Amino acid sequence: MYVVLTHVIGFCTLMIVYWHTLVRGRTLSYTTSPLWMDLPFVNHIVILQVVSIACLFAWVGVVQQRSVQPLVHGASIGYYAVSMLWPILAKRFLDRPTRARALAASLPLWIAGVCVLVLLRLSTRVMERILLVPVVVLTIVCDAILWTLAALRWSSRQ
Repeated sequence: MYVVLTHVIGFCTLMIVYWHTLVRGRTLSYTTSPLWMDLPFVNHIVILQVVSIACLFAWVGVVQQRSVQPLVHGASIGYYAVSMLWPILAKRFLDRPTRARALAASLPLWIAGVCVLVLLRLSTRVMERILLVPVVVLTIVCDAILWTLAALRWSSRQ
């Protein structure tokens, strides 16, 4: 039950932070936000985000049925905690894009990626690991690697 509560509270809090920091008062749509920084295939990434959210909550449903190691809770809380830093740092980066701010905004994405890899490692059943694959791809490839590269490129243009 604690795994479910951790993810529900973490996800809801994360969405509130995202909305308050990045969405409130803006007229742009999600896919045309400046945070995408001209990344290719934004629509595909958005689809992957939706699939990842569904898979993450399915993973929670499967994992909560067994006794869970304390590190699962720690990695889950860590994932949401560092993810809540990203919109704040990303907004600061967009306000004044420098390489240092690009790297600072990217750091929570990399730490979130490590947390997801820990969850993958602690997943003991095949189904649990399969459900985390889209989350790993989104967090490591799209968020950490692609967003960091796009931010660094964006900062060199400014």
